[in-house]
Amino acid sequence: MINSLEQFQLNKLRTQIAYAIVLKKENFPEPEVIGSFSCPFCQSQQVYQQMRRKDGNTHVCRQCRHDFSLELVDGCRCWFPGKLAKCHDCSRFQAILPLLKEANDGLLPLSRQELESLLSHLYKH
Repeated sequence: MINSLEQFQLNKLRTQIAYAIVLKKENFPEPEVIGSFSCPFCQSQQVYQQMRRKDGNTHVCRQCRHDFSLELVDGCRCWFPGKLAKCHDCSRFQAILPLLKEANDGLLPLSRQELESLLSHLYKH
């Protein structure tokens, strides 16, 4: 019998694999809104990217000096759907949910070793 923690880890592993399979298989398109965007505080387009992910802030406005994450920016800017909380209301993310469920269901009979092997194979390519 599998304990709760082991079951959770197996579900997490299946979901990670299903996500990789769906993104590769569907050749998921880039977001429609790419390029420059405005600061959510002052609407200036003088924004630069920084990589300070510990607190979630990844951009800084040169005009008002606020730092912010893409979570505050309007429109879809996700390269990997589902990574931000606002993705869960996004039509792009909603479109892949049935595909994720189907891929995840197909992984149910696999053992942990088979899942780990599949995951390492997926990320090598």
